[in-house]
Amino acid sequence: MGFSGLRSIDWQSRVAVSGSVIGIRDLWGGGLGTDSARVRSRYAFEVLGLRMLIATVIADNGASLAMLAKAGYTEVGRVPERYWKRGAYRDQ
Repeated sequence: MGFSGLRSIDWQSRVAVSGSVIGIRDLWGGGLGTDSARVRSRYAFEVLGLRMLIATVIADNGASLAMLAKAGYTEVGRVPERYWKRGAYRDQ
């Protein structure tokens, strides 16, 4: 079905990279991503004591950006032309 997790945890700075994948397209748009991001964030902050989570998204992925915003993430910057996808460079 999918996964949600934390990686590259920097314990000294208390920062981690977060991410989610919902692998079954029929389940997209039903709130699973938002719910998993909220649970993951609560665990990261309240249990692990982290102070910041970083998520990377291709900038034209509106569904992922909306999900992260609903879960409390704030966009702080973009990396121009970071990824090659579908025949063009895409911002991160």
